[in-house]
Amino acid sequence: MTVDPTKSTPNSGIGPGRVDRPTRSTPEPRRAPDAVDVPSSGADAVELSEAARALLKQIGLDAPPISDLSPERMREVLDRLNAGHYDKPEVIAEVVRRLKQDL
Repeated sequence: MTVDPTKSTPNSGIGPGRVDRPTRSTPEPRRAPDAVDVPSSGADAVELSEAARALLKQIGLDAPPISDLSPERMREVLDRLNAGHYDKPEVIAEVVRRLKQDL
């Protein structure tokens, strides 16, 4: 048997005998059953589900904790994490020492 890829046949999927089939549409993203639609105002926002709020109450919080770190400091810490700075033995020892003081 010889295959010639330059010739078009009715079953080849190209040429005049081709039948276009509808493509599958992109599925809608899944949503949590208790998700709430919030109109977009151009600003970033976070909406907690009822399940998340119930978990917060279960652990004794009314709202998620807010970090005291500025965005710049947070970026600095994340960069150090990604660079492996906190994996060094001397840094681990210092972190343990400071945690020990707080306990």
